[in-house]
Amino acid sequence: MISPALIFALIVYGGATIMWLFVLQDVPLKVAYPFAGMAFFLVPVMSHFFLGEKISLNNIVGAAVICAGVWISVSDF
Repeated sequence: MISPALIFALIVYGGATIMWLFVLQDVPLKVAYPFAGMAFFLVPVMSHFFLGEKISLNNIVGAAVICAGVWISVSDF
């Protein structure tokens, strides 16, 4: 139940939570939160380079849609 990988993951998650709180002190939530969606872009890219997983056309199209959505939601038209 308790493994080094689990402990490391919990430390990383805790660090990310603390960093998120620091970000929210300076950046409005309506600007910061859409960038949380970028995880759906970054995780497949990082898994491709670090774990050797394949990126499919669906991943590429989905990532493009997410990036466009983040750009639309944070820009002032």
